[in-house]
Amino acid sequence: MSQFLQSFKLHEVGYLIWETERPVMRDARSRFDLSVYSCWEEEDEDPAGFAVTMDRIETDADKARYEAAWNYLIENCDTVEQILRAELLAHHELGWSGFQSDRTEDTDGWEEIRDLVDWDSPAAIDSLYGLYEISIGPEIRDDCAVLTFYFASSWDTEHGVEISLHRDSVE
Repeated sequence: MSQFLQSFKLHEVGYLIWETERPVMRDARSRFDLSVYSCWEEEDEDPAGFAVTMDRIETDADKARYEAAWNYLIENCDTVEQILRAELLAHHELGWSGFQSDRTEDTDGWEEIRDLVDWDSPAAIDSLYGLYEISIGPEIRDDCAVLTFYFASSWDTEHGVEISLHRDSVE
């Protein structure tokens, strides 16, 4: 068994989990709750709380495909992060546009956060999204599993955002 597979432990619910460091989006944190416009408190997100998960896998071929997905991510972190940032930026632009159309100058809390984030900048996503989990599989394309990245989102604190990638292709 590879070092990669040995890193996972069986979770009580039945899937495999590995607590590790974020390979991408390391400094991004979901800092605000913008889903309810009157709630502007910063969230206390645990930067160490990060998991890689996957279903239990039985065949050696599937194990190799799951590991290939992780290896692709590690070897192409910069490319993968650029793709994730582009997807999150599109999500942010939709949220910001809706917020701007709903907001008035006297919207509760606006004056407290107006200058905390450069709202029109691509860098805004570092204050509005936080990667908290990567799930490997169960979908497999050719010789590589699909990775799903789960983000806490200041625009939708209840549901967040998920982005699935097969190598460098958004699924």
